[in-house]
Amino acid sequence: MKNKSVLALQIFSLFVGIQISSPARAEVLCRDLFSADLNASLTLETPEAKNFITQVISVEKISDSTGLIRLTKPQGFNFKAGQAVSISINTPDGIQNRFMSIANSPNQNYLEFAMRYSESAFKTVLLSLKSGDAVSIGAPLGHLNFNPVQPAIMIAGGIGITPFRSIWQDPKSQNTQMTLFYSNRSSTDVPFQNEIDQLAKTQSNFHVNYIVNEAPNGGPYIIGTIDKAYLSDVISHSPSNAIYYVVGSPPMVTAIKAELAELGIPADRISADM
Repeated sequence: MKNKSVLALQIFSLFVGIQISSPARAEVLCRDLFSADLNASLTLETPEAKNFITQVISVEKISDSTGLIRLTKPQGFNFKAGQAVSISINTPDGIQNRFMSIANSPNQNYLEFAMRYSESAFKTVLLSLKSGDAVSIGAPLGHLNFNPVQPAIMIAGGIGITPFRSIWQDPKSQNTQMTLFYSNRSSTDVPFQNEIDQLAKTQSNFHVNYIVNEAPNGGPYIIGTIDKAYLSDVISHSPSNAIYYVVGSPPMVTAIKAELAELGIPADRISADM
């Protein structure tokens, strides 16, 4: 585990928003503030929200443009598949927060988050953290209203795959009929493709369609975009009681929700996040 005084310095900076030059002094302040053992995951509860201090387990590159960070799962942290949390880290531009979907099953003893690499201060710092570094996360919120009883049509754009990964890993969804339509720029950069392909091979209730702008090496890819014509074809081959789940960039989600509605899918069978 990271030196407790250094961890205390990180924790105090995250929550209080000021810099303490001495790690030992920070540990004393942190103990006074939290009244908790720094060997354990720490919890801070305020009138507005509940925050948890967690630690980095690992950071790895999972595709040309995507990194995956794994964090310890704090004691008392429970979430539903498809939910997200606010992540707070200290960057050169100050403390920054981003909402990110949890990318793994609720029954696992860690938390995973995937993101595209970029030059933003938040992502640069988050993906450069080392094992044992402290990270503050908020209580889980938001959901896709996933209904494991009805067939699921999952429409994902890029890193919008993360809440769906949490859902298909969840034991509660193991018998759900799921069809994934996964859109990416290139067939050479599809996050979690190996896991998805293995799932499609071993689970008769899971099917996948890859939609890409380009596929330089060929393969089982559809060249194009998920537009209204494509959605019309999807609907015609889907169960009449299917629920359509859409996750991706705001423009993509807005457009697909509108097109599904125009094609006759009622609002109570469309669930989206962005």
